[in-house]
Amino acid sequence: MLDSRSRSSQCEASSFIWDGHRRTSAALFANLTLIPIVVCANSDDRLPTGETGKEFVASAARSSWYYDREDVHAFRFLKYPKATD
Repeated sequence: MLDSRSRSSQCEASSFIWDGHRRTSAALFANLTLIPIVVCANSDDRLPTGETGKEFVASAARSSWYYDREDVHAFRFLKYPKATD
C-alpha cells in the first residue's frame, strides 16, 4: 500500500521534504492548509540513505529549488536554509 503522506526531515526547526514533492505540490494546488507528513529524521537522525537530516539539508539545498517552488505555487518561504550553490 502506498503512503499518501510526504516524508520530511526536520533540521533546525524547519522541515525539508525528502520524499513526496509531487504530493506536496498537489496539496498546495488544492489549497489544503494542512498537509500530513511523516518525520523520518531529525537533525542527527539517519535517513534511509544513511545520512543525517543535517547532512541531507547541507548537501541537497539549492537556492533555485526554493525559488522555483515559490514561483510555481505563488508564495514565499519565511526563511531559507543555507544552500550549496
